[in-house]
Amino acid sequence: MVIHAGSNGNRDGTTQGCERGLHRAFSSPDTAFREDYQNGTSLETDSMVNFKGYIDNSTNSVVAKNLSDIEDEYEALAKAIEIYNGAKEWMLNYSWPRIIRYLKYDPASKENITEKDICHSCKYSIEVRSNENVFGMNNLRTYVWVGGTGVDLNNNQTTDDIIPENPTANPPTVEINEAEVLWCFAYGEREWVREVSFVTAKEQTERYINNRQRDGDTNYKADCP
Repeated sequence: MVIHAGSNGNRDGTTQGCERGLHRAFSSPDTAFREDYQNGTSLETDSMVNFKGYIDNSTNSVVAKNLSDIEDEYEALAKAIEIYNGAKEWMLNYSWPRIIRYLKYDPASKENITEKDICHSCKYSIEVRSNENVFGMNNLRTYVWVGGTGVDLNNNQTTDDIIPENPTANPPTVEINEAEVLWCFAYGEREWVREVSFVTAKEQTERYINNRQRDGDTNYKADCP
C-alpha cells in the first residue's frame, strides 16, 4: 500500500497519469490534497464559520485555526489513505473537518455512496489510523466548533442574567452577560465512527451547559480558543 500510494505516477506523454495519495499529500509541489478549511461549500449550504480548530492530544489544549489556514500533515495523511480507497473527488475538493462534519458514517458500508453522502473511504482511513499499531483510537483528531451563545453560569435555568463584576474577588471579575457568553463543543473522528452526528453533539452539549440535559445525553463541551 505505501509503495503504491507514495509513488508519483505522473503522465509523461507515454504513460497514463495516476498520481498517488501520499505523493500528492506530501511530495507534490502544490500539495494537492491540502485545502483551506473553508473549502468545499458545495457539500452543504451551511458554511464552516463555526470551525475553530482542534484538540492537541498530547496537551489536551485547543489549537486555534482560521478558515484560511491550509490543512496540516495529519489531515493530509487522512485524505491520502482515503484516496487509496477511492474517494478522490471528495478528497480533492473538501477539507477533512468539513468531510467529517457533513459526510455520513455507515458501519455496514462497503463502498462510497455519493447520492447518500456515505463515505466508506472515510471509515477506511480512520480504521487504518486508529489501529493500535498506528495511531490508536485515542490519537484520532477531535475538532472544536462554536455552538452558540448563552450559558447558564449561575445554574438558575436561564441565560438572561447579568452577573455583576466583583472587584474584591481574587482575581477580580468583570460583569458578564450570560446571553453573550460563547460556548464550544468537540466533534471529530471518534464521534463520527461512533455514529454521533454533528447536530446531536451540538444539541446535547447545549442542553448540558444550560442544565437541561436528558438521560443519555453526552457533554461534548470544549474550550473556545
